[in-house]
Amino acid sequence: MEDIFPNPSELIACVSINTENSVDARIAVVDMLGREVQLIYNGTLPYGNSKHFISTEILPAGSYLVELRVGEKRMTKKLVVK
Repeated sequence: MEDIFPNPSELIACVSINTENSVDARIAVVDMLGREVQLIYNGTLPYGNSKHFISTEILPAGSYLVELRVGEKRMTKKLVVK
């Protein structure tokens, strides 16, 4: 997972993901208590760069984590919603 832009966000944020091969993945926004608040993607990511959009306008202001899961591996990036 690369950058989240813009961050902080008010309406829509974009997360870029670059993979070396196609992989089954799940991308979600979770709150600081670990509860999933928005599912962004669940399926096979293609080889290369892909962009996924997060509708931040429906989230209350605060800090969240964007979580990428591929198999047993998990990567997170912080997202701030204004």
